[in-house]
Amino acid sequence: MIFLRFEDIKSGWCRITFGTDEIEAELSVSYLTDFISDLINRTAILLEGSDYEVIKCYYEPGQYILSLNRMMDQISISIAETQSSGSLNIYNGTDQLKKFGRVLLKELERVKNEKSITQYNEEWKYKFPEDTIERLRKAVKA
Repeated sequence: MIFLRFEDIKSGWCRITFGTDEIEAELSVSYLTDFISDLINRTAILLEGSDYEVIKCYYEPGQYILSLNRMMDQISISIAETQSSGSLNIYNGTDQLKKFGRVLLKELERVKNEKSITQYNEEWKYKFPEDTIERLRKAVKA
């Protein structure tokens, strides 16, 4: 089972933890991309039938590349950390795709309950992704 947590959303940065019972990876991502919306959107796209999606997000001095693979009703998430010196795979996790979608929705609800939408928008530098969340909610129910 994959778990997910968004923490310390402030000043255009966010700490995101992906984990399973065996492994955990903590990413500190910047506002250069809207990683939170990208993850919601790409998960919805997988639920709608895509087999493979990629998300790139940045930190200083490198980037993370998340590979999301759909295999029937499963999702496999691999995270690579890249810098000028090379690339290192830091996380692999697998779960039921709809279950991961529900975990993501639950975590977004927690974030929304802890921060006002205005506060989220100011601190993350992007609007709270209500439309994208609704798309994911529909995809999970389908």
